[in-house]
Amino acid sequence: MVMPTDRMALAAALTMCAGVSPTGARIVRVRNTLKLRRMWVSEAMLPTVEKDENLRVVEGPRPMDFGEDGSLV
Repeated sequence: MVMPTDRMALAAALTMCAGVSPTGARIVRVRNTLKLRRMWVSEAMLPTVEKDENLRVVEGPRPMDFGEDGSLV
């Protein structure tokens, strides 16, 4: 599926996940799959990260940032 903006693509993906609420969605955003040193995870994913000794939380939760054109910032 192709959507015109990142915001619309994320909304469509969440809509297609039957039985998953947006607040309960376990989402991981990776900017570059060749560099997995840093990634953004949703709040619902934090317990998994905190249990994994190979991962650490660098900063606390914050809302996803979208530009005026709907692209992820």
